[in-house]
Parts: sequence; C-alpha cells; structure tokens
Amino acid sequence: MYKRQHQTYDDLAALIRAHDTGQGLGDHFDVRGFIRWAAVNTLLGAWDNYWRTPANYYLYNAGPASEPRGFMERPMFHWIPWDYDNALGLAYDDTTWQTADIVRWRDPGQLPLLDHVLANREHLLYYVAELERLVTERFNEDQVGRQIETLWAHISTAAYLESDTAHGAAHTGRQFTNDQVHWNGYKGQPLRRDSARTMGIQTWVRLRRQNVLEQISRLRNGVLR
Repeated sequence: MYKRQHQTYDDLAALIRAHDTGQGLGDHFDVRGFIRWAAVNTLLGAWDNYWRTPANYYLYNAGPASEPRGFMERPMFHWIPWDYDNALGLAYDDTTWQTADIVRWRDPGQLPLLDHVLANREHLLYYVAELERLVTERFNEDQVGRQIETLWAHISTAAYLESDTAHGAAHTGRQFTNDQVHWNGYKGQPLRRDSARTMGIQTWVRLRRQNVLEQISRLRNGVLR
C-alpha cells in the first residue's frame, strides 16, 4: 500500500521507472532498510505480509531532503511492515515455513520488488550478511529464551486476567485457554486446534536457524562463490 504525502505521483512514477529498469532504485527507495526487514521477516517466518498474502505493509513517501516538512533524508520511499501475529511457527495449513527458501519467497515474478533487489549481487551479499549477523547475535535459543523469560514476567498477570479460570475462554475472544497459552508461549509446547497449529517459539528458532544456516552455506558455495 502506498501512503501519499504529495499532491502528485511524480515521485512514485520515478520509483516505478527505477524498479522496472533496474537502475537507480537506491536513489528513490531505502533498499538496505528493505533488505534488513526481509532478513528479519524470513527468520520469523512471518507470512501474512508481502511474503505470501500479500498484505500488511506500507510504502511510505517521506519526501526529499530539500522539502522543509520532510522528516527523513533521501531515499524518499521507506518500507513499513505491520501485523506480526502469524509468525514463529503459526500456520493454518501444512506449509513448513521453517524450511522456506530465504531468497525465492514465491515463484519468479510474483514478488517483483524482492526479486529485483536480490538479483543484484551486492544486495544479495548484504542480505546474506545480515542473516548471518542475526543468527549469530540474536536469533538463537539462548537469546530468545532470555527474552521470553523477561517478557513473561511482564505480561503473565495481564494474560491470566483475560479469563476467570485456567481452562476457560478468554474474555477477549482468544481461542486458546490460559493453560494453553502458558504451555505453548512460555513452556514451548506445540499447540493445534482445527487447522491452526503452532510449534513452541524456541523449537521454531532452532529449526529455522539450522535451515537458514544450511541455505546460506549452499549460497556461499554456489552463486556467491
């Protein structure tokens, strides 16, 4: 979705021309910001966005640096994602998101922006390097486990107040009981109801991290050699 800041669409037209020709995209679009988002998104397995639906993102025009009201410098367009409840192993079908391709998210031509960006060797190298940094520094069971412990201490009381009993329905209409939330979100047990299924967060992190490292190794020994 394009959020319009100006009275004409000339800047958007310039972005589209740069995208279609493959020249000067970085003059109109925060390419590296988009790549960093893509790296985080593929690690989280967040599919309810540009990856699969596609939905739940904005292309925001911050305006050129010469414009007094512009709050960000060029590149003028920035990628703003939102809505991340469908992630970390949550699915409504049999898709194995933990083994999804880190470069080809969908068939060629279905995600032209991602395809064009990662077709550039420099951009692909930056993307792979960002994935490697994240799985080394952030995306591992120890780091995520500590974050779960910290967050649970802050939200557990509020989470339990959503229902009068451990096994009762939540007042907010949440489909899972307090007991199920505890065992899945905090203790890491898998959960399934009808077509909805989710693995424990740390299980997801372990499986996705291992698969991403394997894919990176193949890229380093193949197209990036």
